[in-house]
Amino acid sequence: MDKLKIEKLLDSEAIPYDLLLSADPNRDLVDKYLKEGECFVAKNKNSVIVGEYVLINKSDKIYEITNIAVYPKYQGKGYGKMLVLDAISRARDCCATKIEIGTGNSSLSQLALYQKCGFRIVGVYKNFFVNNYPEKIFENGIQCVDKVMLSINFISVMLPAGSLTNSPIGSTIAQYLSCKSEFPSEPVTSCTPIGNDFSTPIYLQIYV
Repeated sequence: MDKLKIEKLLDSEAIPYDLLLSADPNRDLVDKYLKEGECFVAKNKNSVIVGEYVLINKSDKIYEITNIAVYPKYQGKGYGKMLVLDAISRARDCCATKIEIGTGNSSLSQLALYQKCGFRIVGVYKNFFVNNYPEKIFENGIQCVDKVMLSINFISVMLPAGSLTNSPIGSTIAQYLSCKSEFPSEPVTSCTPIGNDFSTPIYLQIYV
């Protein structure tokens, strides 16, 4: 899998509407999301855009991925997962308490991907696509009717200085950190050090 560079779309760059509209054919909603949030694009080694996502701050410390897509020719390479994990990481870096994402009841591959990335189903907006889109949408032989909402909650924990060596959980974390050259964007747990040694407090965010 080629390494991608994911960065915020610059004001001087053209908005990849074809990609955005492939994920959401409602132009008015797409423009609304772009106005409320930020668009991040994934570029390959040739600086060609292969995918995008839009991240908005819905309210204090609650973020939502409102649009995410990869061009068909680049699908099946793991780029979608990279985009999702990048969005999670950016929300976490902003001290988010929750990140949300929604998709259609007929979007089977998306539902699988989001849950593999740590999201859990938390609700359903019944008839969302029927009420907001003039034409019927079908995927996988299923009409897209309801919007399925998924989320990740972040629990923030501050461990006091010295706790990495003076408690069982601290020892476990210390052992984990010593095996990692960098901190992963994986579901379950991520750890971010405030300092570079175990004498300083450690800030943890746990996916639940």
